[in-house]
Amino acid sequence: MLRIAEHIVETKTSEFDPAFLEDRYRTVLIEKLKKKQADVPRKVVVAKPSAENVINLMDVLKRSLEAELPARRAAATRAMAHRRAAASKGSSSKRANARARKVS
Repeated sequence: MLRIAEHIVETKTSEFDPAFLEDRYRTVLIEKLKKKQADVPRKVVVAKPSAENVINLMDVLKRSLEAELPARRAAATRAMAHRRAAASKGSSSKRANARARKVS
């Protein structure tokens, strides 16, 4: 038996080249990972803002207030006119009531 085992080992002995060896598990795993990676959406790289694009918030706020100022003035003028009209209607009706009392 020992001679048969030595003969088998001598005939089957050769240089091992791993290039001829295929790892089927590794191959299947790589294919599945590639499919999964293809399904995942790519991350969008956000560009970093440059130092030239610096905004002064106080200037922006001042411009915003200046833009709102004419609208506020117009609203205040309308409100004032509305109050004056209401006051004049109220005072004229008071005068009419007072005249009616004097007449009676």
